[in-house]
Amino acid sequence: MKRLSEIFLLSLIQLDDQEAAPLYEQLYECLRTAIVEGQLNKGVRLPSIRDLSTLLQVSRNTVTNALDQLIAEGYLQSKPGAGTFVNDPLPDELLRVRADNHSATLPPPTTRQSSQRSTLISTSPQNWEIGNLQNPAFQYGLPALDHFPHTIWARLSARHHRDGLAHQFDFTATVGGYRPLREAIVEYVQAARGVQCDVEQVIIVSGAHQAIYLAGMILLDPGDTILVEDPGFTSAHRTFRSVGAKLVPVPLDAEGMDLKRVPHSDVLPRVAYIKPSRQHPTGRTMTVERRLELIDWARRNNGWIIEDDYGSAFHYTQRPLPALQGLDTGHRVVYFGTFSKVMFPSLRLGYIIAPPDLIDKFMSLRSIVDSYIPTVSQVILADFMEQGHFTRHLRRMRQLYAERKEIFVKTVQNLWGDSLVLESTHAGTSVTAWLPDSVDDIGVQRLLAGQDITVMPVSPCYLTLPKRSGLLLGYAACNAEIIKAGLEQVKDVLTTMAD
Repeated sequence: MKRLSEIFLLSLIQLDDQEAAPLYEQLYECLRTAIVEGQLNKGVRLPSIRDLSTLLQVSRNTVTNALDQLIAEGYLQSKPGAGTFVNDPLPDELLRVRADNHSATLPPPTTRQSSQRSTLISTSPQNWEIGNLQNPAFQYGLPALDHFPHTIWARLSARHHRDGLAHQFDFTATVGGYRPLREAIVEYVQAARGVQCDVEQVIIVSGAHQAIYLAGMILLDPGDTILVEDPGFTSAHRTFRSVGAKLVPVPLDAEGMDLKRVPHSDVLPRVAYIKPSRQHPTGRTMTVERRLELIDWARRNNGWIIEDDYGSAFHYTQRPLPALQGLDTGHRVVYFGTFSKVMFPSLRLGYIIAPPDLIDKFMSLRSIVDSYIPTVSQVILADFMEQGHFTRHLRRMRQLYAERKEIFVKTVQNLWGDSLVLESTHAGTSVTAWLPDSVDDIGVQRLLAGQDITVMPVSPCYLTLPKRSGLLLGYAACNAEIIKAGLEQVKDVLTTMAD
């Protein structure tokens, strides 16, 4: 029987009680890595739980939890009366596809016709929301990840994974989402955004993009028209086109979308998509008067409003206006928000507040698209909100982003004076910088990308001519040093292009 020396085993296991991860998780990872990398050979017997506990100076529960997890995953095998052994074969080997000794002969490629809808998707304008985490300057929508309370999140996550309650891992979780999270969202949007709703109206989604897609599928038939802001959110434009809708661009002024300038159309629009709290890409806030005009338009035309409330969490000089949904007494607004930009992008959690008449329709389509959102992340987020961590995090980030915004604006003034015009610096986590029309903002974006600086050009956001040239610059993830260095690179590129 193969046995392990204590010295060799200690060399494989490094535990640190100062780490955020629990000791049993650290032990599990050390043993799993040693098994996968072949440092612990197949068939070798591990010391008993008592001996491992003594050797590693940890509790027996710590050892038991780690070994139980490895046994459950197939890395170890427990033989009553004999001990615990490294399994043979390992689960990783069982998952590999065995290759045939001969190569498959593939038929020559042929041209196949896809749907017209797929053609609309593939020919839509390029998505510019691409960046890298090596240099956060000036990525739109990227929060300050280094200021997120990772320790608190890890503790909540570890507790739920350790407890392993059945409802957290149940495939049959409700389509609408984890109810305590939906209740926490109701409390938040009512207090912070003036939204009028109950928990039955809340539907958890994987983010704003899925919310836009679901709303488009439910409210629009192929050939229908939809009012959109011009300039506007290109991702939403692509999504609405993908469901067969025709976009009706509505110009903006300082007060937001101007319904008096809606172009004539043979097909009467019945849906409007709007970002009233912080318009994309200008950052402007729609006035209360314009919001009421839009609600009246929906009432008179028996229409619907899709309210994307992205960017409403961070206001620095004044209280934000209530959500448009809270002003609507006719239940004609589909409202949604997201946590990804407030907390961290990979969370991929958002929510729809559906009008009562549309709840069943959203639930049905939600079940078709992907059945449900994984429950574990919802459970952790619900705890995070219920225990007050979410509100405290927002408060800290609001102060941090206000400081970074001031640094950004002052640096621009020092470098450009009044020659670079900034718009809407009172809220959000980004700034729109308008460029001379002679400057190609897409060309600027490409040159800066070669220097690991990520910006978003504004001109692709326009659906009609003339298209203004500008850059959308996110500052939330940038400290003072990154802001100053990044803006100097932006100035160098703009100077080069102006020559």
